[in-house]
Amino acid sequence: MVTIQGPAGVGKTRLAIAAAERAAASYADGVVFVGLADVRRPDLFASTLAAALGVADVGALTPTDMMIGHLRDREVLLVLDNLEQIVEVGPAIADLLAECPRVTVLSTSRRALDLRAEHTYLLEPLSLPLGEPRDAEASLGSDAVALVIARLSAINHRYIVSADDVVTIAQICRRLDGLPLALELAAARTRALSLSELLSALDRRLPVLTRGPRDMPERQRTMTDALAWSHELLSEEAAAVLSRLGTAVGGVDASAVLALCADLRLEEVVILDALDELVRHSVIRRDEAAGTTRFHLLEVVREFALGQLSPAEAFQVRKAHTGHYLAEAESAASGFDGPNQALLLDQVQRDGANYVGAIRSAVLDADAEVALRLCMALRFMWYVRGSLSEGRAMFADALALPGSSDELRAMALVEAAALARCQGAYAEASEMLAEARSLVDGRQPRALAATLLQTGFVAHLTGDYNTARGALEQALVIRDSQGDQLGMARAMHHLALVEVLERGDVARAWDLLCACLTTFRRVGNDRHVATVLIAMTDLARERGDLTSARSSMAEAVSYVTRLADVPLLVHALYYAAGVAADERHLNRALRLLGAAEGLAARSGAVPWPAVAGSADRWLPGAIGSMGRPRTERLRTTGAELDFDAAVALARTEDATGSGPLTQREYEIAGLVAQGLTNRLIAEQLVVSERTVDGHVGRILTKLSMHARSQIAVWMADSRAF
Repeated sequence: MVTIQGPAGVGKTRLAIAAAERAAASYADGVVFVGLADVRRPDLFASTLAAALGVADVGALTPTDMMIGHLRDREVLLVLDNLEQIVEVGPAIADLLAECPRVTVLSTSRRALDLRAEHTYLLEPLSLPLGEPRDAEASLGSDAVALVIARLSAINHRYIVSADDVVTIAQICRRLDGLPLALELAAARTRALSLSELLSALDRRLPVLTRGPRDMPERQRTMTDALAWSHELLSEEAAAVLSRLGTAVGGVDASAVLALCADLRLEEVVILDALDELVRHSVIRRDEAAGTTRFHLLEVVREFALGQLSPAEAFQVRKAHTGHYLAEAESAASGFDGPNQALLLDQVQRDGANYVGAIRSAVLDADAEVALRLCMALRFMWYVRGSLSEGRAMFADALALPGSSDELRAMALVEAAALARCQGAYAEASEMLAEARSLVDGRQPRALAATLLQTGFVAHLTGDYNTARGALEQALVIRDSQGDQLGMARAMHHLALVEVLERGDVARAWDLLCACLTTFRRVGNDRHVATVLIAMTDLARERGDLTSARSSMAEAVSYVTRLADVPLLVHALYYAAGVAADERHLNRALRLLGAAEGLAARSGAVPWPAVAGSADRWLPGAIGSMGRPRTERLRTTGAELDFDAAVALARTEDATGSGPLTQREYEIAGLVAQGLTNRLIAEQLVVSERTVDGHVGRILTKLSMHARSQIAVWMADSRAF
């Protein structure tokens, strides 16, 4: 017995029919399809199956005995569709399989029957588009996109899908989690709506997902009906837990589930049993990441679940959600300055959608203090992992609310200014810092020092070195009086940058950076260590010490990789490009520069003016040496690299300047470029073909490519230095 299991609308019946059609020739006595959606009483199962088999229900034998007698010597595939509402018939099916050894059962159900002979196949929603949001070519490889395009063609055979249409379709597919029934119902709406109008309408999904084809079962003509079918089969406790899970976004762990269900006043074991029931019914999905079990709802299920709450219940659960994630966020934020930055960032990022949802709830409730506290706790995630634009928008909404204390508002303005600074919005950052400065004085030394530090930072980026030096020195005095070694080190870091930019005093800047690096290492603040090492890379170049420059950059990139810090990687790539140029590895230097530019453009992380301007010292010479067309091609090639490929390129010290490849990989890439097959390459290098297969696979991965022909083009572009 094989049971196709999955949520409402995922296509279990369609897959069962397709599988049965393909397998029909393997069964001497054919295939029998039995629809059980209308059978709600387990005691009617046997008679329904007997009728489908054409066995007359007469005489003294029970329907079960007649059914077994009929099938005992036959080779049949039984397709039992929609078993979820009568899973109590499991023992009868087990008896059938035991007595009829040549019978195979293929069933569909939203929950397994838990029989020893049963093998379950969990049917997931269709694959979603990969790649960048506006990458139409990548989106065409998605099964979800293919289904929508097929339905659009069926509705209007003259319809021609443009690249812009594909991008919009990809967004629709993501909005509906690739759920086939939801996609088909959405596609049907294009008889009246354009694709962009449909996407906008899907802000509320269920009202749009109606009017399915008349030849579909009634329960599948709207998404609400399909979900209600599953909901009816749940226990009272499971239904109550599900409705509260609708408040969460992007999955939750068990602690969040317990917090959201607090108003039910159920014992913990009852709630955990309800979760297990929801998983078994395919209403929610359970997975494990980093050793933590998480529970996920499809978005249409989440919307349906929310609709089961009364207004009073919805308010209670929303408050519980906000309170839980405020506590979680502040707990994580308390450790962001210490040695577990990467671990805490992963933890916070996993629940990023829930944190943003909590901020929106606080804003909806006009709770300025909670909204600002949440934004403050999350600022490091936005700062390092993004999205900077999302963080700025959340701060703007929270800061628009009245009712917070001056000190909290000032601290929030400082952090909002930091995010604005990261996107190059220096004027906006300065305005926020001016307001923050007006709210605090010596009675709030922590807030005052934070304001002065950020003021100095923004001023030095805009070239106002007098203001920068004055603010940073004041911040340093306050931090020193508080015994705040970390705060002192941050101020010294920025003072070092001012020393270089204003006075060109590399020696003084180097001493300051060495001092603050010692502090950052002692407290285990990886991001600040990486930031200082990147600055020291450039200073080492100025001193003509390329060995130290390479060493500082290599260590910095190791921290950046661990943190998955895109803005900091952009800075590292600019300076790594300078080091490569100094060593006359111009191909690699130009690809590194392109990688920095590409990541900056895609992430919205604007590099500091001095960092971006560092390329001016070597780029004109590279253009003169290699020619503008080749220079631009190499920069374009670098701009296409993703985070991992850019990191690999930055770590490479290959004297051939061949980018992220080892010498052996470079050799094999050259043979691939000559058109040799893996077998011929293996013969030429006297290695196994399997070894060559592995090398070619790694080359494609490192270069973010998917075809051998791309390797040939890349090799043609990488032979100058």
